[in-house]
Amino acid sequence: MKKIISEEKSKQQLFKALEHSKPEPAEKKLAKKLEADEDDIFTPARTIFNEANDTVKAIKDSSQPLTNLERAFTNLDTIDERNETITNTEFQSLLGRIEKIVQKLKK
Repeated sequence: MKKIISEEKSKQQLFKALEHSKPEPAEKKLAKKLEADEDDIFTPARTIFNEANDTVKAIKDSSQPLTNLERAFTNLDTIDERNETITNTEFQSLLGRIEKIVQKLKK
């Protein structure tokens, strides 16, 4: 957690978790956690924490571009092309940002 807070980019990601950490009855929080466990997924707050942690790793490995590129490849390669999310605007926008970075790195 200390490393996440020390990096500005990961700290900003962590602030997104505030929306999911508002006070609510313990039963409701437990129900969300149990549902996530049952569906074998992470809760939104845990997902945001994992993203912030990934950012810290990427920044730490910034002097090792092959390591970061392999990590990016693995993440992209596991995307299910049948998932309906790939057609939404946010996903397509992220793909555009990735394309720009790839073009910049090819030069």
